[in-house]
Amino acid sequence: MSGIEPPRPPVAPPQLVYPLTVPPPRRSWVPGIVGLSIFVGLGTIVAGIVMSATSAGLTDQADLAAAERTVTSLDAAYSAADCDAFEAVTTDDVRQEILGKNYDCDAFEAAAEALTDGGDYAYTVEVLRSAKFDETVVVTTREAFGDESLQRYTYLLENEGGEWLIAGYGEQ
Repeated sequence: MSGIEPPRPPVAPPQLVYPLTVPPPRRSWVPGIVGLSIFVGLGTIVAGIVMSATSAGLTDQADLAAAERTVTSLDAAYSAADCDAFEAVTTDDVRQEILGKNYDCDAFEAAAEALTDGGDYAYTVEVLRSAKFDETVVVTTREAFGDESLQRYTYLLENEGGEWLIAGYGEQ
């Protein structure tokens, strides 16, 4: 066997093997858009509720502060014997309750004079707390004339034309 080589079987050319891949299924954008819309919608609703609650709280705080100023303005009206200021912070009914059915500025000035001691205003008013119930504000005070013991009073205020007016009061 000399130099002749036996014939070789034909060799097939190498086959390229491609990995078997299936393209991923196309994902729909609809669930993502719906989910985002729900998220944004709920966020907007929650933000609206929080802002509304905050706004209501701020409004209530402003109303309480205004009502407390009305009560201290009543005290200032007595201190200055200022009938116009007295009328600006009270309703007709409470004026008659305080000074009688035949109320007039002379009666108010006499009542204011009765709260002086030697010509000096001797009445003190301290606001303790206030609370709002629907369209009424209740202000509780501690008041004293001169060295007399402190008395607690409750004032009922109603909003009339954007102003808080004293519509009732009473000793506790």
